[in-house]
Amino acid sequence: MKFFQVLTFYGRYLQDFYKRYPQLMEADFETQILSLLDDGFCGGHLFSPYLKNLGYESEFAIANCQPAQARWATEHNVKSLTKENWLFEIVRCQINRFKPDVLYLTDPITFDRKFVDSLSWEPKLILGWRAATVPQDTDWSCFDIILSSATVCLDVAPRLGAKNTEYFFPGFPNYLAKRCQDVIPEWDVVFSGQWSPLHKRRNAYLQSLSKAPLLGNGEFSIAYFLLGNLQDMPAGVAMHNEGDRWGIEMYRALRSGKITLNAAIDLANAEAPNMRVFEATGMGSFLLNEQQSKLNNFFVPGVEIETFANEAELIEKVNYYIQNPTERDTIAKRGQTRCLQDYSMECRAVELDQIIKKHLRRKTNSSKVTGMNDSQSTFKKAIKQLYISIQDKPYEAATYLHLGRILKDIHKLEASQRAIEKGWRLKWGDRDYVSPDLTIIDADACFPNLTVGDTNPIPWPYLRKEVPHNWYVDQRSPYVGFLSRDEAHLLYNIALEFSGKPVLEIGCWMGWSACHLALANVQLDVIDPLLSQPEIYQTVSNSLTAAGVRDRVNLIPGYSPHAVQELAAQKQYPWSLIFIDGNHDRPAPLEDAKTCVQFAATDAAIVFHDLASPEVAEGLEYLRQQGWNTMVYQTMQIMGIAWRGQVRPVRHIPDPRVDWTLPEHLQTFMVSGISDGVMSNDGLGEFQSWLAIVRPYTFLSEARLFSLYRLTKEICLEDIPGNFVECGTCKGGAAALIAATIKRYSQRPRKLYAFDTFEGMPEPTEVDRANGVPANDTGFGSGTLGAPIETNLKVVCQALDVESIVVPVKGLFKETLPRERFNIGDIALLHADGDWYESTIDIFQNLYGQIRLGASIQIDDYGHWEGCRKAIQDLQSQWNVQFNLKPIDYTGVWFQKDSVATPKCDASF
Repeated sequence: MKFFQVLTFYGRYLQDFYKRYPQLMEADFETQILSLLDDGFCGGHLFSPYLKNLGYESEFAIANCQPAQARWATEHNVKSLTKENWLFEIVRCQINRFKPDVLYLTDPITFDRKFVDSLSWEPKLILGWRAATVPQDTDWSCFDIILSSATVCLDVAPRLGAKNTEYFFPGFPNYLAKRCQDVIPEWDVVFSGQWSPLHKRRNAYLQSLSKAPLLGNGEFSIAYFLLGNLQDMPAGVAMHNEGDRWGIEMYRALRSGKITLNAAIDLANAEAPNMRVFEATGMGSFLLNEQQSKLNNFFVPGVEIETFANEAELIEKVNYYIQNPTERDTIAKRGQTRCLQDYSMECRAVELDQIIKKHLRRKTNSSKVTGMNDSQSTFKKAIKQLYISIQDKPYEAATYLHLGRILKDIHKLEASQRAIEKGWRLKWGDRDYVSPDLTIIDADACFPNLTVGDTNPIPWPYLRKEVPHNWYVDQRSPYVGFLSRDEAHLLYNIALEFSGKPVLEIGCWMGWSACHLALANVQLDVIDPLLSQPEIYQTVSNSLTAAGVRDRVNLIPGYSPHAVQELAAQKQYPWSLIFIDGNHDRPAPLEDAKTCVQFAATDAAIVFHDLASPEVAEGLEYLRQQGWNTMVYQTMQIMGIAWRGQVRPVRHIPDPRVDWTLPEHLQTFMVSGISDGVMSNDGLGEFQSWLAIVRPYTFLSEARLFSLYRLTKEICLEDIPGNFVECGTCKGGAAALIAATIKRYSQRPRKLYAFDTFEGMPEPTEVDRANGVPANDTGFGSGTLGAPIETNLKVVCQALDVESIVVPVKGLFKETLPRERFNIGDIALLHADGDWYESTIDIFQNLYGQIRLGASIQIDDYGHWEGCRKAIQDLQSQWNVQFNLKPIDYTGVWFQKDSVATPKCDASF
């Protein structure tokens, strides 16, 4: 696919560039372009070089760079240029000559509808970028997509004619960090940018900061690198102005400060990150940024960057971080690591590629519908005839399936899915299920030997025969199953997120899963030793051919991991999605995971099937230990996903008709649709970033930690009054996570009271057992789990900058709770992690009466420690209440305090 990008650079920068490198004025076009690219100006927007790594044939032009453009015109024998319109004429020639499939205009004000109409070549897709003011007479009706990180631009684009909009933000060219790593900070605070009427809020910050040392509000040096009219600047600002910096010199200027200040243009309403966020963090500078509503989605304040809300807080935090260099440098390093890993231009190019592929698919489908003409009439006649057939024979499965395929062809997706599901029910019975919101695909016709198998004679101990879903097989080999209907569609929908990208499958059996992957328009490599058998190879190939996807599937007979290593050496590209469903016996799944990690892309997902087997689950556990995000899906045989980078996992809702259980070896994983609550992908990303920090300071599972994060966030957003209490804090990881969520989302001041002996567990009683084993014989009895505050709770709270929120209370619950309950006041969330019977009784007797209606209670040990479970049961019996306990994992539960969970009298024994 051909991609052409048109940029315009600031004229002031181009003057500065050729003044620094005058010899380039006479250089050839390629030399000038490469030199401009190397200088880094607008590097966060220049995607053309990075798309080459994704298989594009790509070029770009800097439209207003007269020396380079004039050289291109000379080299390509372009004549008859006019002095007034050379800018448009040369770019027009470049586009018409290159004939791009995708045209990306990063200045859609200069290059709007009038320019696009003048092209003789018609691209398949036209994109534009804008995150600044837009003149009201702008015509964007030629644009298929307007990209922006500013909501105001996304809102106005459709009114100006744009067909679609996408939230998108630029990235950081990682090579610039290496080029500037020799710069030693010489200023306390630096800022680089414009002084203009469009930045009134930012101007006020600069002015206040410049006055602070003069008014005795700190001693720090300031360097502003400002572009703008000096006469418009207040004297206090002008005295610190070192002059504008451009290209690589601007990046070096950012690196020259111990603190880099940033605030966005007024148009953005403090809601979107601007380029300076990524430029500063990418350089390794400590970023002090104006609070922005979406900034938290990119960096964790107090951990990777710092923020300020007003002029007073700006000055306060400048003084604080000047006086605390170790903390400042630690945050700066975390910020740089996050930027280089998550917001590199390589990562951003992948997302741009996904946007392009998505809209090309939509446009292609739309053109099929709108351009049918005579065939449209044929489709209507066929649909009418099918509806007549359904009236005559309402239980004919084939008719519904045929109708579903036709409706899909004319882009009537909802009606298509209803027809297909009806056909499946008639053909296979009411034992199929597909999670809501998953896109449905019907591949049954490509597998003529597909049938429902009998699980009873299957000896494999991990086949979940109790799950009442159809177990599909090939009737010629009825003892080996396919993915269930739900699992096949989950895999297909995951693959849709990687359309056009390289995908690897380990183990395909008869091709059912390979077909669903390939139908998602991926470039699929399949490795399976059974493909060496001619009859199986032909079966798989025939099914893929019937589905129309054979041309994009590479079938390789061989054993993993050796065959994976050989193929990776040949291909020389990473896989973006890997599906592991090969040999299920130890150590094969673990070896597959270890091998695949070596060849996975920066933004990648690895999916497992048959996690019901603990031997298969070892692969997923390995990826979690390597820092990948992980989640399992409650399906017939349990699927799971590990992901990293910009990947966002598909959400799945388990069949509500099934009483699901989770094997013990998976009970520490988050379960989609259950223990992940209803959280958005942004919430998952935020949680994962905090999880990496608190993980060494907690014994709680990821599922229980996520539950605490979700409950805390919901309480804060709903503004339920009250403080938070944790009884059983130990190392403090859970407390720090709760406090970080409070800090981010609470609309009122709150405290988290953290109760623990911090010296070890108290003596258990006879009822405190785990699976019948007395607590003191389990290795977690009296005296264990001591965690001094100074080396645990304090450290993790410092890492998340929540020390001011967390109040440690040291001692036994029976002594501290009666004393502190009146200081706590109303309680919005209680985390009860007391383990023992008496500890749990102490928690609820002292605190339950202060818990607000609608507040949440999470109990950590209900499933594991028998004493804890007995305490909760006794409390319900004594108080005549019912706790509507909801499971989180094998041991954790939570409930909300409602009318049936409220004692009619005082909550005490």
